[in-house]
Amino acid sequence: MAMCCTGCFDEALIEHFIRDNRRRKPCEFCGRQRRFAADTEAVGNFIREGLSRAYEQVDGYSSWAPPGESVQDVLFHGYPIFSERVFAEGTERVLLKTLMEDSGPDWHGIADGEVDPFGDVDADCIALRDRDWGEGYNRFAWSWASFKFHVSHGLRFFEPKSEASLRQTLAAPLLELLEGLESGLETNQRLYRVIPVPAHSLAAPMEPKEALAAAGPAPREKAREGRMNPAGISYMYLAGDVETCLAEKRLGAGEFVLVGEFMVRRNLRILDLAVLPSIGVRSMFDPDYDHDLVWAKGFANAFRDEISRPVGEESEPASYVPTQVLSEYFRMEGFDGISYPSSQYPGGMNYALFCGPRLPDEDSWAQYCPPVFSEWLRLERLSRLQVLGLTPSHATKDTVGFGPDDFRDEVCDFREEDMDHRLELLED
Repeated sequence: MAMCCTGCFDEALIEHFIRDNRRRKPCEFCGRQRRFAADTEAVGNFIREGLSRAYEQVDGYSSWAPPGESVQDVLFHGYPIFSERVFAEGTERVLLKTLMEDSGPDWHGIADGEVDPFGDVDADCIALRDRDWGEGYNRFAWSWASFKFHVSHGLRFFEPKSEASLRQTLAAPLLELLEGLESGLETNQRLYRVIPVPAHSLAAPMEPKEALAAAGPAPREKAREGRMNPAGISYMYLAGDVETCLAEKRLGAGEFVLVGEFMVRRNLRILDLAVLPSIGVRSMFDPDYDHDLVWAKGFANAFRDEISRPVGEESEPASYVPTQVLSEYFRMEGFDGISYPSSQYPGGMNYALFCGPRLPDEDSWAQYCPPVFSEWLRLERLSRLQVLGLTPSHATKDTVGFGPDDFRDEVCDFREEDMDHRLELLED
């Protein structure tokens, strides 16, 4: 039986396996004399175990699936395991073939019809496991799909005591993936909010109290359900810039809007869905290798796109429920809101903050409601604008862009000299 050594490989777990052999022998492939070495049958079996965790045999090319890869392509290029010294010696192919031949089925197994997917190192006969459906059928995708179905069509409000943790059990893989996506909105950061209004409402001057109410979230009795909030529970939806606000509203030419500019009053804890989670996939030679993590980044992209997708008036109310329940979970976990990228304005950022409207004085139900938005945000400016047109400069199939001449400034910033002072007194 041939011997190969730690110097033949550039994969830490294979080197560790050989080192555990505790034998120092001359290597027949890289020329080293006193390195830790192991026979090619044992090392070949170790490599086969790793390949089996991540790859499977495919039956050639079909009209709906691409061809496979060869073992040589995978171990030389896709997942390189051999050292530069072996390539310098020109023995890489000999070593690979020896490893696979010595660890393959014996003649008894071959006579019994045993199939060896890794025996022919040149045949394009292996592919990444579940390559054709893994992105949509991994534990993260299943978690989100089953959670959505459960809260949309199963049990939404209360669950039997025996199933009290079912929702969290279903969502656990998804929550595992979302861990570490925490970011913050810092004090003095500016956010914007757009509210479409009828033209006649702009004729009369607006008092500070009216301005604060108009720019804030809807009163709880008028709160319609949205992507993150159920009907009756009002959240504050904002964006990082005016352009994103206007694009998200999908306004038509001639419409009038109020544009509120807010300043963050205290640091807020945000679940940031604009960034992809840091996903560390273990080596396929690690016994704890998790193949689902190979597809996790693709699922995270799809999940982010689903969260960002605009919700039209024609959408079924049940389609809101999963993100509403998920938002409430993160609210209960101490987050102040969720940020997600705009699907209507490239590069734009949306924010759903878990804060609501100003409540009547001495409201006995206030303890059950989200915090008042003015505790988190200070209204700095309220502008009244009219949409004059739509500029195609940023337009794509699902995107509307705006240029500098698209709006007429009807009444910019309240002109009362003491407006800022009066707003500050009102909010405090």
